[in-house]
Amino acid sequence: MIKAIISILFLTVNVSTFAMTVKPVYIVHVNLGNTQLSQNVINEVLRSDKNFEKRPVILLRPNLDVQNNPFAVSKYSHQFGLSRQNGEIHMNQTPLLNDKMVAWFSDLERRNIKPDIFIINGHHLVGMGFQSDGTTETGKLNQFGQSIDLEDRSLYLQTLIQSQNTFPVVKRFFENIKLVFVGGCEGLSNLEPKEFGTHGRALAPDEIRSRYLNGQSLLMAGDIAQRTGLAYYKDDLVRTYPGGFTKNEKNEVCLDRINKQHCEVYDVNRILPVSGLWDGSHIYNMPLQMKKLFPNALGIFGFNTPSPTKPGPIWMSAFTEARKNSGSENIILPLLSSEFNLESKKQILQKLRVSWTKATAQLNKRLINGKTIFRVSGSVSPAFPDLDANGIFAYDENQMAYTTAPKFAPYELCEKNSIEIKRTAQIKIDPNYQPKTGQDPILDLLKNMNYKNEQIQLIENPE
Repeated sequence: MIKAIISILFLTVNVSTFAMTVKPVYIVHVNLGNTQLSQNVINEVLRSDKNFEKRPVILLRPNLDVQNNPFAVSKYSHQFGLSRQNGEIHMNQTPLLNDKMVAWFSDLERRNIKPDIFIINGHHLVGMGFQSDGTTETGKLNQFGQSIDLEDRSLYLQTLIQSQNTFPVVKRFFENIKLVFVGGCEGLSNLEPKEFGTHGRALAPDEIRSRYLNGQSLLMAGDIAQRTGLAYYKDDLVRTYPGGFTKNEKNEVCLDRINKQHCEVYDVNRILPVSGLWDGSHIYNMPLQMKKLFPNALGIFGFNTPSPTKPGPIWMSAFTEARKNSGSENIILPLLSSEFNLESKKQILQKLRVSWTKATAQLNKRLINGKTIFRVSGSVSPAFPDLDANGIFAYDENQMAYTTAPKFAPYELCEKNSIEIKRTAQIKIDPNYQPKTGQDPILDLLKNMNYKNEQIQLIENPE
């Protein structure tokens, strides 16, 4: 059982068992759901391994209930700004992080805090982002006079991606991340059309548009009857969440009706236009979107199918299976170690990728019309692009593929040749900075981080 020793919320500090000479593992957790995923990752990091020195965990879980939180999480549904208008996606109109939000990233960098792992969980919506999957009433009313509950907390993914391209400090933050774990439904789903088979390929935007306009709309944009593609996804949103989505533009409910902002009920055809399949934005290609956001990550893991309500056993099974197959007592520490060479990390990462595919197939099944559907999920590796060049599903060499998870399903137009990990940008530290408390910079961060109600914990194994 792990023990939380430091909590900024209660300002209780006990570091008698924490060896400051050991470099901690920094984990950023954007919490929009339950904590089963983060708990499994933390447990794995803290597992004893005779080949590695024990490393405590510094868990940074930003308070998402304050107005200027660093990930622009809103209490009033997704804030698209003017980026979804007239059946088109306008990336240059995407709302960006403001100065107060960016200050959080600058504060970490000034203290030389370089996160190793990024975890985000909650209810994921393809082409949009994440929403909180809880329903706890807060007793407060939103701008529409309706009760605010946890389900109203929303994160628009494009705000992070576009802000990363705008603010160098935000870009460096995401470049530092080595492992990413995405919770929620379809966090690695890809609704763009593609060709399967041994010569499978992703289709170019111009080809998608041409084939869509020339009689192949069902192949390109999906078929509701066959439960495929973008068309079925939008139909499923309306049927599953009739209070939040509609297919009739007249039923869309927005505070700003002219600019279609601050909406309670969204027209799916407006916010998820079919043109997004060929306009180059790739908003429906989540593997590619995650690669953009985390360009140097060794591995990015998530569901590309609906996720179960309690995903903990799946993550635990994947970690256990990967340890068994790799002969390692800890599957995460080797990937974070500076002592391991790239080839060794690549081999261990592939073991974890294979185990994740297998665990999701075994534990995320669903019975539909009397037939068992294997809801298999995958992973991508920006650092080792040859590992996922044929698609996100990882298999052992002689392992047979699941029917719903083909071995050949590329999600990018071309393969990347280099398998060398990209170098993370060097961070400049303020040479004149002095800890205000006269203690270790980590404790200084906990006591003086200028971010309201920041939630930070130092976690280590009990003696």
